[in-house]
Amino acid sequence: MLNYDKIHSCINKDRTPKTLIAKHLEISESTLRDRLKKENLTPNDLWNFARFFNKPMEYFFNDEDSHDSANEPELLFKTSSNVTLYNCPDCIEKEKTISDLRQTIALQNELLENYRPKKEKGLG
Repeated sequence: MLNYDKIHSCINKDRTPKTLIAKHLEISESTLRDRLKKENLTPNDLWNFARFFNKPMEYFFNDEDSHDSANEPELLFKTSSNVTLYNCPDCIEKEKTISDLRQTIALQNELLENYRPKKEKGLG
């Protein structure tokens, strides 16, 4: 699940004006405020937000407090990219959300790449 506390923390820590963030996300400042208030960022918003604050998207899903030491989840394995996977519903859901977002971004990038050549040739 997306951790909006980390998003707000980035905004507050850097004291970045929401106008500047909204411009980077290519939305209005009122839309940004509304999406943050309702905790309803789109995958594209999150992607641009992560790029703006120079953070990996996973940062906004990583909640260190989700595992208390008294009830540590069962470790499944470490992947080749040194990501530790746990056998807990929250972690599995986070991994699925991250995977879905990566797929969405890959599709959007593919569409953009297909669109750009046509636009340059005056076909789009």
